[in-house]
Amino acid sequence: MSKTLAEWLEANDENVPGFSRKIRVSKMTVYRYVNGESIPQRRIMQRILRATKGEVSPASFFPS
Repeated sequence: MSKTLAEWLEANDENVPGFSRKIRVSKMTVYRYVNGESIPQRRIMQRILRATKGEVSPASFFPS
């Protein structure tokens, strides 16, 4: 099962500033993703998928 970005960050001891650099977006953008205030664009979702080795999937950004 896919993790949310917040779950992944906590499980991997990753902070928002560090992760934002990895996927090349602002810290505020990552905070918005984590808080559910924004959904990443397709190209950013691909970066998240790669950075998390598939543990955070695009589906995790859409509530069920």
